[in-house]
Amino acid sequence: MAEERDTMEEFIRLETVEAIMAAMIGHTATKRMKEKKKEKPDFAYIHELEELSSQLSVERDAIDLNDSATMDKLIEKYAPVLRKEYEETEIVHEKQ
Repeated sequence: MAEERDTMEEFIRLETVEAIMAAMIGHTATKRMKEKKKEKPDFAYIHELEELSSQLSVERDAIDLNDSATMDKLIEKYAPVLRKEYEETEIVHEKQ
């Protein structure tokens, strides 16, 4: 039973990290799209976002169910960033 619980926890961790990575990639794409639509886009910023998107994709593609340490590192690294993104989005919507 303990092994089954551990396996379920690993699946939950995997789902969590995959959701975080997908959301990060989505937020990065949205920022890039908004910047490109500006009258005078900041091409250096767009390039930074493209690089970040590539990095996120590589990290997402390397996720391994059997590597909980890496999954934990990605969650610790990106969950706070994503939380901040959502909080900033909520603040913008509240002002509208």
